[in-house]
Amino acid sequence: LDRLGEQGYLPKGKVVRVEDLDIYMVGSGGKCVIWNYDIFGFNSGRTKELADLLAESGFLVVMPDYFRGTFQDPTKPGALEFLQRTTQWTNIKEDWDKKIKPTAVHHGATTFGS
Repeated sequence: LDRLGEQGYLPKGKVVRVEDLDIYMVGSGGKCVIWNYDIFGFNSGRTKELADLLAESGFLVVMPDYFRGTFQDPTKPGALEFLQRTTQWTNIKEDWDKKIKPTAVHHGATTFGS
């Protein structure tokens, strides 16, 4: 774990686009972990690096960009509105049913966890 956060880290996975949703995918196997990120979004900090680390343990790791390329600095105005807009369960469930799960299954997933 000492290597986490090193400058110049290059993600090992790939981003696939399913309609309007980007999904970061890394690793392989039937056991699939749905990885999520914080308010800073899909491309922030060590998010993909941590997904890559988990994939090294033998998992297919799938990280959907639920925020659709956006993020919110929680110290700036608008954080509550951002979260209310981007965390609507009906939208997340629709993404899961129509985009995320079918894509993961296509890549070999048979069981899921988060």
